[in-house]
Amino acid sequence: MEKGIQWAKQIVIAAIIVFLLRTFVFIPMTVQGHSMASTIQQNDHLIFTPFGKIKRFDIVVFKADNGQIYVKRIIGLPGESVTYKNDQLFIDNRRLKENYLEKNKTNFYHKIKKNVPYTTDFTSKNIIHSEKIPQGQYFVLGDNRNLSKDSRSFGTIKRRNIIGVVRLIYWPLKQIKFLS
Repeated sequence: MEKGIQWAKQIVIAAIIVFLLRTFVFIPMTVQGHSMASTIQQNDHLIFTPFGKIKRFDIVVFKADNGQIYVKRIIGLPGESVTYKNDQLFIDNRRLKENYLEKNKTNFYHKIKKNVPYTTDFTSKNIIHSEKIPQGQYFVLGDNRNLSKDSRSFGTIKRRNIIGVVRLIYWPLKQIKFLS
């Protein structure tokens, strides 16, 4: 009888730990939409964490002002200017490579449209009416630039609206990969 009580206690403790980890540390989610293809696909299952410093190119989960949940990539950080010219990203006039877009660009250029930029030209001033991204805000884009509703359509996102940083795609099994 005493052994059974010990087992029950251990099972309850393990269940509480799993519940707390799943609720507050490693939060699962299923992706709806195609805006992050080819990095994240429709119906991929991922895990994000609600803590940690936000860095450029992190993929984040956030709640928009309209209440909708989005998954997008951080492109511009507070205090920076963002420019796209001739399909190249410039942060504060410094060109940055976006290696994660190579597959998308290749498919777009070869199969869909030639001599058309994958990401159309813009500046942060055109989009948010300010040269620099305000403090406490971020500029986000989807990897599937032609289908993504992102900062180009709704402006910057506030830090307080970021729910977490995506760490892992765990389903389907052939898609398993760590991010960030």
